[in-house]
Amino acid sequence: MKDDVTGGYPAHGNHTSPSRRYSVRCRKSIVAHPLAQHSGQADRQVSAGAVDPSWKAAFNKIKIDSEIDKDRLVELLKVLGHRQVDKDLVRSTADAVTSYNYLDAAQVFEFIWNFQAEVHSILRRDFNEIAEEHNGKLPLHQLEVLVRRRGYAAIPHAIQEVLAEAAAELGESTGKGVSLQVYMRVMHLLEQHEGFCKSDLDILEGAFQRFDEDKNGYIQENELRSLLASLDFFVDSGIVETLLGQQLQASGGLLTFQDFLYISRKRVELEFDLFRSLFQKCDDDRDGLLMPAQVMRLASRLGVSLLPEQLIDLMDECGVEGEAVDFQAVWNMLQVFRAREGFSQSEAADIKKVFTQFDSSGRGELPLRRVLAAITWLGYGPTAGVVGKAYKQVEIASTGSSYMTDAQFLRLARKYREAQLKAIRKVFRLFAADGGAGKLQTLENLQAAVARLNRNFVNDLTDWTKMFRPGARLARKHVSFDFEEFRAIVLSCCERTRQRVHKNAGYPESELMTLRIEFVKCAAEGGGDMEVDGAGLMKLFKVLIPEAQTLSTVHKRLRKVMESEKISKKGVDWHGFLRVIRGYKELTEAYYEKRIQACLDTLDLPESCIDDASDTLRRICHSTKVEVSPEEIQFLAQGLRPHLTVPEAEEVLERMREADANADSELKGLSKLNRIVMTSDLSKKTTRPKGHDVSGSF
Repeated sequence: MKDDVTGGYPAHGNHTSPSRRYSVRCRKSIVAHPLAQHSGQADRQVSAGAVDPSWKAAFNKIKIDSEIDKDRLVELLKVLGHRQVDKDLVRSTADAVTSYNYLDAAQVFEFIWNFQAEVHSILRRDFNEIAEEHNGKLPLHQLEVLVRRRGYAAIPHAIQEVLAEAAAELGESTGKGVSLQVYMRVMHLLEQHEGFCKSDLDILEGAFQRFDEDKNGYIQENELRSLLASLDFFVDSGIVETLLGQQLQASGGLLTFQDFLYISRKRVELEFDLFRSLFQKCDDDRDGLLMPAQVMRLASRLGVSLLPEQLIDLMDECGVEGEAVDFQAVWNMLQVFRAREGFSQSEAADIKKVFTQFDSSGRGELPLRRVLAAITWLGYGPTAGVVGKAYKQVEIASTGSSYMTDAQFLRLARKYREAQLKAIRKVFRLFAADGGAGKLQTLENLQAAVARLNRNFVNDLTDWTKMFRPGARLARKHVSFDFEEFRAIVLSCCERTRQRVHKNAGYPESELMTLRIEFVKCAAEGGGDMEVDGAGLMKLFKVLIPEAQTLSTVHKRLRKVMESEKISKKGVDWHGFLRVIRGYKELTEAYYEKRIQACLDTLDLPESCIDDASDTLRRICHSTKVEVSPEEIQFLAQGLRPHLTVPEAEEVLERMREADANADSELKGLSKLNRIVMTSDLSKKTTRPKGHDVSGSF
């Protein structure tokens, strides 16, 4: 058998709502799976009425006039998930069932049963060959060998997860090795899950659901291409187009989740073939080993920038010793690295922290309207110069909903960093000697290059030079910098910019200017240049948050932020003021998301309408007046009152506006939407009570 590595998918974690699960992972055989039984049952006859549904689906896909040609049985087995198919075994098993060239349904199911029983025997033989030398147990490192022999990728996280699942099901420990029962269960789970572990399936299921716009269990051609773009497939586009074209043609243009898993598995096979080809090209001396520079070159060709310091950390993480690494070690390292989208463990943890910070929904998904603010907090915000222009060229790909998962956000952050590194290389080559191939000569050239990237970096460069290259200021015309040093300088400047963003509470320059003008006005009246007193702070809030004077919820929220920031009534400085405004906006976002979810829970909408309804409700929340059309009210009310007329929808709108106008808290109209819709008489106008004033000190 070939010892190939195919299948697998880098895990990013679970990003699928529990209420939105497809049942693909839970495909259970109606009859017991032969891999979990003794080989003595191989002669069992299987009727067409008591078989695994996947067998029936595969038969219906391959059959012609209710029969299957023996020459197409290999294709049938591959549809069922078999990676390594021995053609001689297929022929002998089929001939034992019938001497004719065509098999009907009952004969096909008998063939599948017998073939899988033979596979079971082969698995036992492979296991015993190794386990006999280790007290009947399979060493953990040898499990990867047998997994590869069966045609699946030996990606560490996937093998460990499937092994843990199998051991937990059987109540066994794998500390001293893997038993035959656990090994057989591992192989069965890999086949059942198309070679993916559960966390991998969560990624794929979540993506499939987001792009199944009709929620009917099918993906159309146009939806599929957007889905693949969101998953950031990096193999050659021509190969992917060919693969998709074949699959779409075979399925009539509609794909089920099972079809999507097939494409995903084929994609990983292509990825592995590409990886193996690039490894051979980077292995200049053909010794089967790569040095660090060659590993970084390989990663670059795969679309991932692997920096020297990251490679050192990655080798330590994966337990790789020595400089030269073989094919399997490089494969394992880069799979781990790509699972984090090219970030180190600490960097990925920081990005996850920012994701959580801006996840105002509290549902483990980031609202798309908050993505740019989160990206800016990471230090990738719009700025002047080449690097700022590179950031602006990064597009936020459609996710199929109003939210972004942490895996998608991590991928987006990687695109921003790749744009950053590309800009750094571009400017270095522009100013370096020998047409960009040499070093960057003289301190003046360094300053010009840094200013080209971002003119705000110049002061940071001066500080860096004083600390790390103090002699450069004396030898201005006789100093040089290679690319790695230039990159370190620029990244240091970027980090300082990020720190300033945090100090300024994440506000971009345009908003800072507006806030600064209002702050200075009140600071002058309050008797201080860089600080406002209690009276000046009240005036600021009246200008920036006028609702705090009339709405109790806004008033309480603002007080809560001031208490959390330890802002006294005596006054606040500039950066303390920015933190208060930012904190207030964060709490407001969380409040709005909570009210939106509460409203959705009462509207009884079909699941296919949830995302569009969320967008409409969010627009209601963020507008000063309920500005939606009667048709949108009809859409929101379809679950409660499907026959709501346009005049009635107009009355619902009017009553929502009246509720907001007379409320002592926010979003009263939204909170009362379901009760207004269910009102039996929508022709009677309501009266307006007087509003409530909660103005006072904070």
